[in-house]
Amino acid sequence: MGWNDILADSENLPASTAIMSWLGRGAVLKAAQNKFYTIATPTGPLYFDIQQHSRDDGTMADLNYQGPNTIEAVYDYDPGKGLSQSESKYLLGVQANMWPAVPQEVKDINVQNFPRLLAVAEIGWTNVENKELSGFLKRLDSHLPRLSTLKIDYFKLGGYIAGVWQPEQISTNFKTLSWDVTEKVYADGRVTAAFSLRKELRF
Repeated sequence: MGWNDILADSENLPASTAIMSWLGRGAVLKAAQNKFYTIATPTGPLYFDIQQHSRDDGTMADLNYQGPNTIEAVYDYDPGKGLSQSESKYLLGVQANMWPAVPQEVKDINVQNFPRLLAVAEIGWTNVENKELSGFLKRLDSHLPRLSTLKIDYFKLGGYIAGVWQPEQISTNFKTLSWDVTEKVYADGRVTAAFSLRKELRF
């Protein structure tokens, strides 16, 4: 098994090689066309270290990638799109990836994973013709309390921003800006913080 990069040498790969297709839909297609079994795991929308609402949603996300990978985009993803019937037999399934280079605390990792993992599950077990985003989002409302009962942290819009500041609050003279982060303290007493600069602001 290898990332789809190894398809550059596809003629010398054993027939039993399985491909992790992370470079988009074209990678899935190329693997299948070369008669290699493949798992669809594209950066967009199945890399869960990428933010899920916006670059300013306050989560510990890897901003080196374009995003966001919204739960709607995850649910709508069709790994078999563009594959012929004969090529489809080489598609083994889907996988979401979480690279903990930025989100390292379990709490932050769970926030990145949930509830998007619920959408991934439906990609795997629901036929494309039976998928309906509005129905999924309605069912999601009943799943979120279950996550809370299980004490699994999940993404909540606006829940990760401790404070914001405006250009007029900044000066060349030293001054302290402070925010109450009590609600952001983890169970182990730690706090993880990041800073985001909106591109449209000019100081």
